[in-house]
Amino acid sequence: MLKIENLSKHFGKKLALSDINLELNSGIYGLLGDNGAGKSTLMRILVGVDKPSSGQIYYQEEDISQLKEKYRSLLGYMPQEFSVFPGFTAYEFLTYMGALKGLSKATLKEKIPQVLSFVNLEDVKDKKVSNFSGGMKRRVGIAQAILNDPKILILDEPTAGLDPGERIRFSNILSNMSKDKIILFSTHIISDIEAITKNIIILNDGKIRAKTTSDILIDKMGGKIFEKYIPFQALKIYDKKVHIIRMRYEEKGLKIRYTGELLENSVSVEATLEDYYILHKNQNI
Repeated sequence: MLKIENLSKHFGKKLALSDINLELNSGIYGLLGDNGAGKSTLMRILVGVDKPSSGQIYYQEEDISQLKEKYRSLLGYMPQEFSVFPGFTAYEFLTYMGALKGLSKATLKEKIPQVLSFVNLEDVKDKKVSNFSGGMKRRVGIAQAILNDPKILILDEPTAGLDPGERIRFSNILSNMSKDKIILFSTHIISDIEAITKNIIILNDGKIRAKTTSDILIDKMGGKIFEKYIPFQALKIYDKKVHIIRMRYEEKGLKIRYTGELLENSVSVEATLEDYYILHKNQNI
């Protein structure tokens, strides 16, 4: 178990994180929030890159500041701005990263083929990473993060820049790893969370707004989401009547998805996590 107690972080006068309290057990957690919400700051503190201004983090009831190297050996981390050395092949890069993690040559000889196979890069292990696509480089990032078989895996915006096929591949990789690990990944793309996990943490303005499941959040929106076609020129009128979540231009007119007063000729539709997030992202539940 990873436990965060009363964690805050200041950068000068700016309060980036405010009194964060969380408990994480084995499984996948999606950290959802707008850009600038504090997601990267929280993750950097969890992996020891930054220090909190106040508060503590415990792993299995022990303060991580006392565990030091023992705690770092449990971590796998892929930062948001992950880069690889272009002159290295995939195998050479993982050898280098493994050495930094303190893994022996014998361990690396065994582990590198395993992680390359796991992220489906074994066929290109001897190719320069400079020739890899963005999605392939992100998979190299995942490979280096899991090289030491971490118990805690922290991934900051891991799906950034991935095409739809890569996103599906990534979700399968994470799901396959989650049985005995704490996996925390951040994103502002709601569909990425829905594809991978039901465990949701919403962080906005440096505060935890919710730690729950997508099912619970969606249930709260049950019977409150509607769709209706309106004339193209009538958008301003309807925008004053209801809260429009999303709109789409179609041949029949402008199709709006909304909540609020039930308008004539509307149909009730199933709610989504996106509906909840757009309407409540800055509210505690």
